[in-house]
Amino acid sequence: MAEIAEALGYPQDESYFKSVHQNIAQAYEQEYVAADGSVEPGTQAGYVLALYADLVPDDLRDKTAQHLVESINSRDNHLSTGFAATGWLLPVLDDIGETELALEILRNEDYPSWGYMIANGATTIWERWDFIHPDTGTFHPDTNGSSDNHAVFGSVGTWMYNRLSGVTPDPNNPGYRHFYVQPQTFGDITSGTYDFSSRYGRITADWSVNGEDGTNLKLTVPVGSQATVILPAIDGLTLEENGIPASQAEGIEVLSITQNEQQLRVGSGTYEFHYGTESPPIFNPTLSTDLDEVRRGETFEVGGSGFAPKEDVEVSFAGNTVELQADNNGKFTVPMTVPGDVDFGEHAITAIGDTSKQAASLHIYVIESDGENPEDPVDTPESDATSDSDGTTVGTLPTTGVSIFLLLLAASLLILGGHRLRHQRR
Repeated sequence: MAEIAEALGYPQDESYFKSVHQNIAQAYEQEYVAADGSVEPGTQAGYVLALYADLVPDDLRDKTAQHLVESINSRDNHLSTGFAATGWLLPVLDDIGETELALEILRNEDYPSWGYMIANGATTIWERWDFIHPDTGTFHPDTNGSSDNHAVFGSVGTWMYNRLSGVTPDPNNPGYRHFYVQPQTFGDITSGTYDFSSRYGRITADWSVNGEDGTNLKLTVPVGSQATVILPAIDGLTLEENGIPASQAEGIEVLSITQNEQQLRVGSGTYEFHYGTESPPIFNPTLSTDLDEVRRGETFEVGGSGFAPKEDVEVSFAGNTVELQADNNGKFTVPMTVPGDVDFGEHAITAIGDTSKQAASLHIYVIESDGENPEDPVDTPESDATSDSDGTTVGTLPTTGVSIFLLLLAASLLILGGHRLRHQRR
């Protein structure tokens, strides 16, 4: 009820129902939960419902979960739940990390189990586990009036759809406006197929695991919908989409990468993921800026893409180096400032990734500001001149003056030489 109130936008009702749940949990703990985590009366149903409804305090939850597992083990890994708890048994086992045990229960073929129904010719799911009595092989005398096609034990289908297909809805975005895709192998199940018509269109997910080819996932997301794809992160292996690293593929946003998994956000379209190649990842780093020309003292932004996700990058320009980290998609933006004493002309901006060992570069021009001499300023050296006692300055001319004097002298000699040559010819 609290979740419904939250979804409908009634915060006061949400707060009220959360308070009611807290009071019920406290009363339940005082009455039925022991210090060792056991729950009266010690049945599988009691443990399943207590765990599913969060009626056990957090510090006892692991102990209660262990009591449930021990109860199942004591029955040779068979269930003993009925109407109230069967629908939550496998999801709870999954939640406490006992997915393999949940799968074993699902695939049992002797009484009581879903496989027992199949082994006895059922094409639907019965209302009772012993619709055909295990001792006599005949219909149970109490089946008169019982359904041979019932939803209670059929609720296992919800877990199968969500768990085996790897596709689950997002409660915060109803109608599959956003959903999760997390295919996982367990036991000998190495493939799954999901096909569903949502309000936004058809959603398909087809995944398989091959020892030589790795894990393959073909996913179709309808227009107007988005999906978060969660896949394992394995050292030395690369996740690709349609043959290129997923971090560089169009329409894919890397949300997070941890030691155990990576999460990707994808929009509408069809994607083909391949996970398991041993070839090194391919990175194509590039740099970009919105300016072709800059001036001394000006700050501008340099963008990078195509680097390895989360790798350290060194960006250098005009003798200055900035160290930064690329984001989950191998991208970054960094401000760079033109030094005040840099030469005018073309300069290179370079970036080198520490993980990918790849480099990218671009060139930008440093131009003069209005009123600024494009040539580097030349400092005039101090004159060696001295002053006499009468104040008259004597000594050598400054370097610039000497240069001008020599140029004028050379020009005069050339002119005089020309006159003399013409006079001789006459």
